[in-house]
Amino acid sequence: MKAVILAGGRGSRLGKLTESMPKSLVEVSSRPILEHLIRNASEAGIRDYVINTGYLGHMIQEYFGDGSTFGVNIQYFGSVGKGPEQPIFTARGYLGEGTFCCFCSDNILLPSQIERIIKFHSQASADATFTLEQGEPTRTKRVRLKGDRVVGSSTSVANPVLVYNMAMQTAFLDMLYETVKDRDDKAFAYAMDGLAGKYRIYALGILFININLPEDIPHAERILK
Repeated sequence: MKAVILAGGRGSRLGKLTESMPKSLVEVSSRPILEHLIRNASEAGIRDYVINTGYLGHMIQEYFGDGSTFGVNIQYFGSVGKGPEQPIFTARGYLGEGTFCCFCSDNILLPSQIERIIKFHSQASADATFTLEQGEPTRTKRVRLKGDRVVGSSTSVANPVLVYNMAMQTAFLDMLYETVKDRDDKAFAYAMDGLAGKYRIYALGILFININLPEDIPHAERILK
């Protein structure tokens, strides 16, 4: 199985920490955020990675190289466009057919959490299995759930936001692209009203570690002890 990692963002909310390095190389417990993620995903059985780079992306490539030092295989690509969706669509050419995972490089998921996503996705014969987050800006498009099943889109702040720490079928990614390609904002949540009744789409409440602000780092370090 391959995993796409979204590592193109600036991480401006981390302030001075990202003035001279990309967000994914900021250290937590003496390791870059992205190294924690790759090591944990590798422990969960993922060996092949396609990393989207942008801001100071050469530093990510210099640190991880082809992945052999970490026991994995890594390819890199750049993409243009607003939001995280375009890099996922661009990565399609690297993925072949079948199931792939995707992770955000400013999030740390434990091996057990990654295993849970993959296992759930397989056992449910899902087309997509996302994770969820609350507390995003009120303008962010959200989804409606029935249990773990996504049943539609929402604008209510009482409902959660889809996070692209996920497992997905490439055929479903192709359908997502056709559904949102003409929108300026290509957030996948906009497609849920049209697709939720036709496809098996799930979202799990997994408490992954999210590094957005400097104060998130000591919190993450306490969890990782």
